[in-house]
Amino acid sequence: PRKVDHALSGFDKSLRQYGPLMPLAIFGARFLIDVLDNMTSSSSTRRRRRDLYVSNFISLLVYVAITALRVVVYLLLRRQNVDVFSDHILLGSSMYAMTVTEAVILLERGPKANADSTLNIAITAIRRRLLGGVFVFGGLLCGDMFFTARYFHKVQDTLIATITGLLVFQLPCATWTVLRA
Repeated sequence: PRKVDHALSGFDKSLRQYGPLMPLAIFGARFLIDVLDNMTSSSSTRRRRRDLYVSNFISLLVYVAITALRVVVYLLLRRQNVDVFSDHILLGSSMYAMTVTEAVILLERGPKANADSTLNIAITAIRRRLLGGVFVFGGLLCGDMFFTARYFHKVQDTLIATITGLLVFQLPCATWTVLRA
């Protein structure tokens, strides 16, 4: 592959090294906020705590399934010796699906109507900052995919990976997010 320095080269390097773990870090931070919120809530019941853990466990299973599916797609394409495909665009597409799902969950669990205590206000502020970080991360992902498509792949490679990512990762995540609401 040719060497091109672009505006997001540093981000691209970290994406290649830690990419699949980045959305899981967002999930982990949200999970900790959910646990803290649940522990401090006066209306926390045993059922609410169970629902919270089940909901987060299902989210984690979805993200692990996305990661496994991405690896399966990679292996199938390599086994078939298919060279007209951008694996980096596919990685970005899967990460973007997880990132947008986390943004929707954060928005869904937004500020509480009874956020009158100092701790509830702090939890809401932390949740908002994480949401801001999620949007920045999503923007960086989109920018990196733009530079990857522009400098490293033919239009056909990018198009195939984009459509595959849309159908295999983003559409199922969007459907799951809508159905769980």
